Amino acid sequence: MDFGYLINLFKDALLKPEKLWSQESAKNFTLQELLKFPVTPTIVMVAAISSILILIFGYKVPFAPVAVHSSLSDVIIGFIGTVVMFLVTVTLFGWLSAYIASLFGGKNDFIRGVLMIFLVSIPSLIGRAVSPLPYIGTIVSVGLGIYTLILLYKAPCFFLDLPEENRTKNFILFLIIAFVVSIVLGVTLGSLFQPTLPTISTAS
Repeated sequence: MDFGYLINLFKDALLKPEKLWSQESAKNFTLQELLKFPVTPTIVMVAAISSILILIFGYKVPFAPVAVHSSLSDVIIGFIGTVVMFLVTVTLFGWLSAYIASLFGGKNDFIRGVLMIFLVSIPSLIGRAVSPLPYIGTIVSVGLGIYTLILLYKAPCFFLDLPEENRTKNFILFLIIAFVVSIVLGVTLGSLFQPTLPTISTAS
């Protein structure tokens, strides 16, 4: 795993997203290459950081002064679930984004759709990784989640040649369908990685 590359990937995803888009899209990945590296190492690193912080601080219930403490086995199951769910989601949403863009004058390019979803998701992945941190974790996670939505609004014009006048309609339709798909994935595949009932205590 090339940690230097991944650190630069995270940094550019936050600070220079369009530069990152140009660099990565020029590599002409196949789907297998893209999922092998950088997608899988990225989500493994994020899931590992999140798991370590969860073991230290517990899960933080958003905007509530409680911590949910899980066993090591549950954290390991959560780690595996995070990796599997992201790989499935980034692939499915990549196809979905390319198909929807084609309805509004963009390209139906599956691989570029997957690359787009992966790159714009990196800020929200970072937010997810640090979310267990006391006090600031939830705020950072929400902020980076909003930033990902902003990038998702802009990115189809770059990756899928979507006409700018259609990006609002494209964005709204994608969000609606992605929301429904996320619920379906959550109650089907996600249910396989549900932890046992945890202990709840007052968070410091």
